[in-house]
Amino acid sequence: MEKRTIGGLIAVLRKANGMTQRELAERLNVSDKTVSRWERDDGAPDLSAIPVIAEIFGVTCDELLRGERRSPSERLEPMSDAVNTETSAKAEKQRKHLLAVSFSKYKTHTFISMGIAAVGLIAAMIGNFGFLRAYIGFFAGLVFYLAAGVAQVIFVNSAMLSVSEENQVGSDEGKFRRAVIRLAESAFGEFAAVLGFSLPLIIFPADTYMGLTAGSWFLYGILFAGAAVLLVGVVCYFLNAVFLNKGVYTLQEQEEERYWYLHRKKGMCALILTGIMVTTAVVHIAVTELWGPWSVMEGIKFYDYESFVAYMEQDIPYQYKSVDGMAMAEEVESEDVRYYDEFGNEISEEEALRKELRIADGSENGKVICEYIARNQMVCSIRYTQTEDSLLPITVCTYDDLTAAKETVAVRNRIFIGVYCLETAGGIVMYAVIRKKYTEKKDRRSDK
Repeated sequence: MEKRTIGGLIAVLRKANGMTQRELAERLNVSDKTVSRWERDDGAPDLSAIPVIAEIFGVTCDELLRGERRSPSERLEPMSDAVNTETSAKAEKQRKHLLAVSFSKYKTHTFISMGIAAVGLIAAMIGNFGFLRAYIGFFAGLVFYLAAGVAQVIFVNSAMLSVSEENQVGSDEGKFRRAVIRLAESAFGEFAAVLGFSLPLIIFPADTYMGLTAGSWFLYGILFAGAAVLLVGVVCYFLNAVFLNKGVYTLQEQEEERYWYLHRKKGMCALILTGIMVTTAVVHIAVTELWGPWSVMEGIKFYDYESFVAYMEQDIPYQYKSVDGMAMAEEVESEDVRYYDEFGNEISEEEALRKELRIADGSENGKVICEYIARNQMVCSIRYTQTEDSLLPITVCTYDDLTAAKETVAVRNRIFIGVYCLETAGGIVMYAVIRKKYTEKKDRRSDK
């Protein structure tokens, strides 16, 4: 034969049987262009298609893989050991080549799906920072994340179907399936990471129509991304055991013993780490509830009513400042403001802004102990503790105090996130030490 390749043999057998490329393609459920590529040696059939092609043309899989058909006389005569070894070696080399080509194709497809997820993260950033729309950014990214996930499922299914169902212990097909699953785990880990990183856009935005600040997003995004990756790790932990039990892939006896030992140790480390992190999370939540921004906010204390009234009646317009100190609200001219009572009648500014501090004395509304005109629009909170006949001292907190308190709480949250990271690193190190000791123990046994 002129061509000692699978494609060349397929072309010869097809023509000898009077079949067109389209007819062969229909029997194999592929396109005629695919058959054409095979015959031009631009590609090769999947291993799962080799037995089907061999059956159609009445040849053996070994002959198809070698790209050369034995003559009728050679078929009747038993092959010598040397010829048999050479033939098997050539067929085995071709089979491994087909597996390598299939895995390379799968790897390329996987990188494409991971790239789609990365584009989704970029889209989320554009929506948040470019258009100042946190929700739009999240859902724009979500479209890409879902597309990447669906594409990866299709790629995994296609790769699994590209090899035969035969899955003997230590076989190349079994190793191929395991490599496919491992790469899929990495891909879904990336999908979970970018999805978790984007979650703060819908959980923590200050306003639906305002973007989340970079500091807040990256701080909570890293935390959510880490949690999402851990969740995928837990799912993969159980799925790998199921795949091994179901025979999706197989391991040699020593490899399987090592796998189940480390599988149990990995579960133990995960349980210990989960317990520690849950305890830390409970403390974190309790601290946040007890000492939130409004609780830790410091203000100005007044020990007499005259100073308090003078401060409250200062004409200071409201200006909210972001963390970087830039004003987010412009001053409103007082002459443009009009006030109305509950009946819709226009009233004066003094009537609208008049406030009272009362002390309970047994009467219906209590005793008025202090009156003032609340012109200071920067005041956000007034705190005091009532004694027998006084409300002093009075603590007045402004929005600037609230911003400073939020920064303090943010620093505390960063510390807790650092603790979570250290705990996670500790769990990983613990498992790595156990794995290393097991490997060293096995090496000492093998040396003996």
